[in-house]
Amino acid sequence: MAAARAISWYFPVVAFLRIVALVAALAIGARRVLDGSLTIGTLVAFLLYLDWFFQPIINLSNVYNLLQSALAALAKLFELMDEPVVIGDKPGAYDVPEPVNGSVSLDGVSFAYEPDTPVLSGVSVRADAGERVAIVGETGSGKSTIAKLIMRFYDPSEGSVSIDGNDLRDVTERSRSETLALIPQDGFLFSGTLRENIAYADASASDESVWNVLRAMGIDDWVASLPEGLDTEVRERGGRFSAGERQLVALARAFLSDPAIIVLDEATSNLDPETEIQVEAALRVLLAGRTSVVIAHRLRSAERADRVVMVDAGRIVAEGTHLELVDQSAQYRKLVEVWQRGTR
Repeated sequence: MAAARAISWYFPVVAFLRIVALVAALAIGARRVLDGSLTIGTLVAFLLYLDWFFQPIINLSNVYNLLQSALAALAKLFELMDEPVVIGDKPGAYDVPEPVNGSVSLDGVSFAYEPDTPVLSGVSVRADAGERVAIVGETGSGKSTIAKLIMRFYDPSEGSVSIDGNDLRDVTERSRSETLALIPQDGFLFSGTLRENIAYADASASDESVWNVLRAMGIDDWVASLPEGLDTEVRERGGRFSAGERQLVALARAFLSDPAIIVLDEATSNLDPETEIQVEAALRVLLAGRTSVVIAHRLRSAERADRVVMVDAGRIVAEGTHLELVDQSAQYRKLVEVWQRGTR
């Protein structure tokens, strides 16, 4: 706003002074041309000099505007850097004991973003090692909050979230990040090369390791067909690739990190059918032998899960296989009908 106020008077004042100077030069110069003491060429040159004099002054306003934007961005950056760490390692934190089986459990978990507005109440759910569990429910039911608690973006206000029986609050951040991986709906790609984006999960990974991951997922041919292969620039936010290609890169990144537990926020929900098939094939390879918690927005994800947990208003209201819940739970049956209507 300060920049806008300054520019609001700066431009008119400079423009007014420029016009006054040009009019004065024309008036005085024309009189001198008429009495023969000044040539027309000299008058024209003087007018051009005046214009060249005022042009940099006008350009200064653009510099000032850029300066104000830069200062505002720096203020936000420093504010973020000064933000205190809320979720950190407590004294005595330890690594998850090896070997990691990959079981995840929420025991009596309650949570609220705002003190008087509970989001989850007394949630208890378990995903055994190698099991694929789908979390379903209407918008605002608490599905994504469960995923955030598993990733320890927040700590529960009551109860505990644990891996192989180890409370996440007692585990080091480094060990937790090596054990857990989150794949959102739209995988984020950084400006840089494809190699750098995949190896972000493991900066020490060799090209051979990256290519082994690509071959295992069946996308090595796609990468090899790119103009520069692994050296292909993905551009800002992966602008060079389609949504499906960005998701494949995100899956390859997760595969390279080799986590025991994967949390998926419906990784195929924004894809067209053909691309979805390709991503699902890569997902099958990625999830093989790993525990996965899927935030399901579509019926297909629930059908493929080993177990489905339905959440409503922050509480678990049904749990079982897809077919069991269709047969036994009226709420789940209603949700399935809504899904089916949406795909017609």
